[in-house]
Amino acid sequence: MAALSKLNVNDQLSKYFFQNAANQQYALNLSGGTAKAIYYFLAGYDKDIASLKDNANQRITINTQNTFYPVKNLSISVGLNAVQTNNKIDNTYSQTYSSLFPYSQIADSKGNPLTIPFGYAQTYLQNAPANGFIDWTYSPLQELGEPDDRTKDLDIRFTSGLKYTIIKGLSGEIKYQYENSNSQNRDFESQQTYYTRNLINEYSIVSNGQVTGYNIPLGGILNLSNANTVSNNVRGQLNFNQTWKDNSITALAGYELSQTSTDFNSSTLYGYDDANATFNNINPTSYFPTNPSGYAAINNGLGIGGTLDRIRSSFANIAYTYKDRYTLSASGRIDGSNYFGIATNQKSLPLWSVGGKWDIDKEAFYSSTWLPTLDFRATYGYNGNLDRSVTGVTTLLYQSNANYTNLPYAQISNIGNPDLRWEKTGIANLAVDFGTKNNILTGSFEYYLKKETDLLGYKNFPENSGITTLEGNYSNMEGHGFDLSLTTKNLNGTLKWSTTLFASHATDKVTGYDVSPYANELVQADGNGSLAYPVLGKPVFGLYSFKWGGLDPANGNPVGYLNGTKSEDYTNINNNTPVSDLVYAGPARPTYFGGINNRFSYKGLSLSFQINYKLGYYFRRPTINYSSIVANGTAFLSVNRDFDKRWMKPGDEKVTNVPSVIYPFSYDRDYFYEYSSINVDNGDNVRLQDISLSYDFSKSAFLRIPFSKLQVFIYSNNIGILWRANHDGLDPDAVPGEGNTTVMPNPRSISFGIKGTF
Repeated sequence: MAALSKLNVNDQLSKYFFQNAANQQYALNLSGGTAKAIYYFLAGYDKDIASLKDNANQRITINTQNTFYPVKNLSISVGLNAVQTNNKIDNTYSQTYSSLFPYSQIADSKGNPLTIPFGYAQTYLQNAPANGFIDWTYSPLQELGEPDDRTKDLDIRFTSGLKYTIIKGLSGEIKYQYENSNSQNRDFESQQTYYTRNLINEYSIVSNGQVTGYNIPLGGILNLSNANTVSNNVRGQLNFNQTWKDNSITALAGYELSQTSTDFNSSTLYGYDDANATFNNINPTSYFPTNPSGYAAINNGLGIGGTLDRIRSSFANIAYTYKDRYTLSASGRIDGSNYFGIATNQKSLPLWSVGGKWDIDKEAFYSSTWLPTLDFRATYGYNGNLDRSVTGVTTLLYQSNANYTNLPYAQISNIGNPDLRWEKTGIANLAVDFGTKNNILTGSFEYYLKKETDLLGYKNFPENSGITTLEGNYSNMEGHGFDLSLTTKNLNGTLKWSTTLFASHATDKVTGYDVSPYANELVQADGNGSLAYPVLGKPVFGLYSFKWGGLDPANGNPVGYLNGTKSEDYTNINNNTPVSDLVYAGPARPTYFGGINNRFSYKGLSLSFQINYKLGYYFRRPTINYSSIVANGTAFLSVNRDFDKRWMKPGDEKVTNVPSVIYPFSYDRDYFYEYSSINVDNGDNVRLQDISLSYDFSKSAFLRIPFSKLQVFIYSNNIGILWRANHDGLDPDAVPGEGNTTVMPNPRSISFGIKGTF
């Protein structure tokens, strides 16, 4: 269950050097009399040069923030953030990549486009024109650039605030935020594209082996979709800040309401003429014979829908400090949502936390000169989580045009669970912050414990109840870990050199779950996808496999175990192996991760690079799957380099673990081999994550430039792996998981930019 992944650690360790390729910002402080104002404006423009032909995206950003002080004790703030992106996508590469056979040629020796086997048997495609079909072949080079798939996104966020100081130390404020996000997609597939030609041929009217007409009219196909999200958020808050003698108190309390509504619609136009914006009607309610076989209806692409979320929260925080060295803090909030239904929604969920901090270095008895900074922190409290895919009341999804009747109908979208509650996470943190003299070494160490209760999971019910399983708060888990951060100043003269080291450790364990997984489900949850089948006492994402028994020396068949005995009964091994007989390798996600960043600077020149590591986890190595070689769309993925290592004669079992080829292919045989323990490898790796180089032009050195500061930079990300534990040259981050069939290495990126400040 994805809902059990709350302990997944954000191991994105890359440093974001600069987001906008071109950026200008301007700030102005105006004052006169008792009134004054501060204006801030930023504009940015990005244009990515995609590595794939006919793919591109660009972004325009505008951000402004204005604060006015019309009278004493009153401030008014307004802000606007607008981001528009335009993306063009051509999926020819990914579509072709997943369909290529080994040594496929897409062009001849002179560079002329060639067709490749695609979709149907070659003999069928070759005979298609003689039978009246339009060209049904697929040529990747001719296809490239034909689709016109564009998406335009516009996100506008308006913020406003009113703050008034009532008396010294006490102020009240009201904040309002409005956001409108719109996404429009226009995908035009001309008749020259394979997508359109294939659909026209598939639904062509055939009589006596010859095409006599078209259920999908000749011409292009236009797919349109539009999604719009509007959110409103209002918050009222009181702030209190008071200091007297050795005491100080900071507190706030408030109430917040938010609502988010989403509407979307879509349509498909057939026989579309892009020059004149005309189209032809189709019959979307009838079933037609399809070529070469089968029956299907024509999808008109019509769809409309929407969602509505409402959240309300009451909150309060307070912190008390004595003698600037002892601090106690507490916070609390009560959240409610419309997803739990009326009765439960009235109860809401109280959340709280308490904490303390001791500045040891400010004590009279503390006199260390080499470690002048030392403090201790501790917190404990509860967080809540809401999963919007589950509701406390039964919800219906209304549909149009039912099969055969063409009438509107409704189906159950979610079976209501009246006992549904918020997921809760209890967290305890203990931390130490420290620093040596002149901050030559600074850092912190934090240890945490997590206990999560009422997590969403499934529970079995008697069949006479009308349901077999129901999702609800039936799961629990716990975990612990630490975070360490160290920064050193190695050189601090004209040439500066600093190093930052960060290290983390995180573990999790399922402590409660009511549904036991099957072995053939468990082996597929590799941790790279979102699918998980929790096992009590183990991590949410663990790596399980069938026990490997080697290759049969007589025929090269893979050998497994069934009831403790070697067996080649693959159907029974796959379907009847108990979970207790699976081989558990370990966590499928890193349990230790971190990195080291070095930064050098000399006058205006700066250089930094970062090395990351991930340790303590395992991954499943992709291998051959013979039964998928002839399956449409997966040939290239199935025929990997293990094909050359296959067993071919007696004795090969001593030098290889790749089974022999048999025909007809056996899905169960391939499934067992793919998910056997022989294909599990260690995922530990160290990689050079990024390098950045920049130069700052200062106004004092370059008097003629119109900027107070000007920076140019070059940044490269995902440089490459320095060391890996596996001996197959694989990148564990690029290995496909459940639900992902594409093996693509993480792309290396290089960006250039200029940043100026007036």
